[in-house]
Amino acid sequence: MLLGGVAQASPYDGKVFITGIVDADPSDEPIPPQRDFFYKAIEFFTEVPIAPADVGRFALRVYEDSQTAGFNFLNDAALDLSSVNVNERFYAVRSATTFDNLYDNAASPDWKLNNGDTAAKIVYEGGQLLNFDGNEVYQLVYYPNGVGSLVGLTILDTYGLVNYPGSPSGTPTFSYDNSWAYRISNTKGTGSAFTPSHWTIAGAGAIAGFTKQETTEAVPFGTYTAVPEASTLALAFAGAAFLRFLRRRS
Repeated sequence: MLLGGVAQASPYDGKVFITGIVDADPSDEPIPPQRDFFYKAIEFFTEVPIAPADVGRFALRVYEDSQTAGFNFLNDAALDLSSVNVNERFYAVRSATTFDNLYDNAASPDWKLNNGDTAAKIVYEGGQLLNFDGNEVYQLVYYPNGVGSLVGLTILDTYGLVNYPGSPSGTPTFSYDNSWAYRISNTKGTGSAFTPSHWTIAGAGAIAGFTKQETTEAVPFGTYTAVPEASTLALAFAGAAFLRFLRRRS
């Protein structure tokens, strides 16, 4: 949506969105600071190609959980989508090394299989945006005039409730503290609204005390799939029909 409440369409509405979020705390991580903060990651998916002019116009936005004022806007961090292809997952991570330890290694064959045995596309690493306790609200934001220019700003997707009253009201139902949440396949981004029915939310503490391997097995990163666009299906059917025609001619 456009700031001020006026709807603003973009070519990425419902097409580029958040698909997963995890706050892991593996018990066999030998370095406590890494165990507490470094195993955080957010997964995204795009159903459409990112235009070359737009690869630097996406940002991850965070609202921090405050005990005095609910959820407060903290910052936007630009994402680099220059290497992202259509129908591909990509990631914002606290640490690429620890992310690889969980999801991009031989101990996680299903993840590698689901992702074409290729390295994960990491579009953001580090920073304070992924250094919290697992109750934050995240949004994927598109800036048509460049990150930081509010004209035409569009919120593509949201995880969590920005208007949640904050910590004194108890643990939010969308909490991923020592836990994870993952989008249900074939659901789409919903702009500034959070739609819990589009998500499997494991609940706070669901993977507390898990080892790295147990975490890898429990968290379904890399498994989201989307229904192809009607035009894509039509092209696929046309291609299959053409191949059948060639076989009949041969």
